[in-house]
Amino acid sequence: IGAGTGLYSLLFAEAVGENGHVYAVDIEPLFLDLINRRAEDIGLENVTAVLGRRNNIALPKSSVDVVFIADTYHYFDDREEIMRSVKDALKPGGALVVVDFEITSETVRPEDKSHVRFGKAGVISEMEFVGFETTDEVVVDGLAENYFVRFRKP
Repeated sequence: IGAGTGLYSLLFAEAVGENGHVYAVDIEPLFLDLINRRAEDIGLENVTAVLGRRNNIALPKSSVDVVFIADTYHYFDDREEIMRSVKDALKPGGALVVVDFEITSETVRPEDKSHVRFGKAGVISEMEFVGFETTDEVVVDGLAENYFVRFRKP
């Protein structure tokens, strides 16, 4: 979700291979066109670009196993509504991964991150309010300013 130029979408498409499928969701049609061209250029046939809406990811109910949101959550206007659409799209037991900029009381927020409203604790609280279960936090070498948290749809 928030596929942008398709960096993660194309990596995931290669990882899941021909038996898997990736839905690259974004609200910007130009990004989706770029993802389609990039997938075609490298011969990936398991990527579908999806035009989401500001309050809905536009995927059918119980249609996906995993949702990945990197450096995008803080841009959502109506986080509760969009996360309810994510929950609807996930199959029971499906995973949600959120990677975003960490903010704590000790964080000195750089100017380019001034739009980030809150950090990991706030995101975990919001996900649990919507009905996700927090499963774990993954520590990734080199990911110093971001958190990586996994959730599960019951």
